[in-house]
Amino acid sequence: MVFKYLLLAVFLVLFACTSKFNEAYKPFKKVLAQQAYTAINDSIIAQPKNANFYAERSAIALKNDAEDLAWLDAKNAWFFMPNVGSANAVVNVISTSKYNKEFLPYAKNIVAILPTNTKLRRALQLVYFNNQNYGEALKQNDTIFMQFKNNALPNIEYFLQDRGKLLLEIGDTAKAIFNFEQAIAIAPTNKAAVYELANIYATSGNPKTITLCDAYIKNDVENIEAEPYYFKAVYFSTIKNNNQALTLLQQAITTSYNFIDAWLLKGEIYLNINKLDEAEAAYNKALTISKINGDAWYGLGQIAEIRNDKQNAYLFYGRAASFDIENEEAKAGMERNK
Repeated sequence: MVFKYLLLAVFLVLFACTSKFNEAYKPFKKVLAQQAYTAINDSIIAQPKNANFYAERSAIALKNDAEDLAWLDAKNAWFFMPNVGSANAVVNVISTSKYNKEFLPYAKNIVAILPTNTKLRRALQLVYFNNQNYGEALKQNDTIFMQFKNNALPNIEYFLQDRGKLLLEIGDTAKAIFNFEQAIAIAPTNKAAVYELANIYATSGNPKTITLCDAYIKNDVENIEAEPYYFKAVYFSTIKNNNQALTLLQQAITTSYNFIDAWLLKGEIYLNINKLDEAEAAYNKALTISKINGDAWYGLGQIAEIRNDKQNAYLFYGRAASFDIENEEAKAGMERNK
């Protein structure tokens, strides 16, 4: 009799766990009915505890922009088999999805179990970075370099690039520049590092901007990148050579017509030299690309205020403040034009 009750208790526990497991997938019923998931769904039904199948479906979900499903499958892959394959499924979601508060405990758990895997530790570094915990992110970066010491660290340019971004966030610009320069010396076409460094150079009026961007443009044989022209324009704008800046912005726009930053800077330059009609046209073009761009609305507010059009100034500043709640200047503009 006791044995019978014990069996019943075990059955009830398993039933509860299974029900809870199935309940988690209910919100994804329509998504999972799509053809892309048919084959892998059948595999999971046949082997419901096979971690590889959950990892595979997580990858399919990511490819189809179903981030929440991808994360649920990645977690279950890790639950059923905490190995490198399942860990990679978790990391792939962390690396490509918007921040989720669940990422940190999973990333920490994975690194604790697989401490020498640099890809996994880099994912933990990313979670800390996205959580604005830059000190902990730097510790992970330090650990990666310490693990290799005198041995060659594979893809070291990416870890140098990461370090540069982290140092920027804590205000150590000089060391950040050093790390970006090191990354680019190893991989001259490392776009992320080039753009980070170009932005630092350009906004500080450093003529190295031109050499750096020209070298990247030379490698861009298909001429599909607008950013190098944009950063050169930022540099010339910083040193008040507006004509050269506008010429380069036109090159950026010709390369990528919907590159919104180029239109915004164009508007800013025209506004600064009091060419209001041209500035207005540039900001309006930016708004055709993104109607919720606070900078464009703020620029239009400034133009309206200069024209003493208080009604539109108040309206445009209000829109700028609504799309960028940290824009105190827009809020002040509203006060001035009540």
